[in-house]
Amino acid sequence: MEIELFTQPFCAPCRNAKLVVQRVLERHPGVPVRTIDVVAEPAAGARAQIASTPTVRVLRAGRETLRVVGVPRPTALAQALDELS
Repeated sequence: MEIELFTQPFCAPCRNAKLVVQRVLERHPGVPVRTIDVVAEPAAGARAQIASTPTVRVLRAGRETLRVVGVPRPTALAQALDELS
């Protein structure tokens, strides 16, 4: 399992999403997080079909199992990770 967090510079909700992901991962310390700046890496955003930021994707074996557009709710993200563990 891994998390991809799509962000862009000067995006306040992106900073909040990063904090939520970090907080939730305190309960899942082994889950890697890849933060992708869609301005610096537009091809990565296009491949993942990112239409807005922040977007959080949870991948399992390379396949998307969860997508949250906007700042994720900590309880919902934690529950999803618990179910996938």
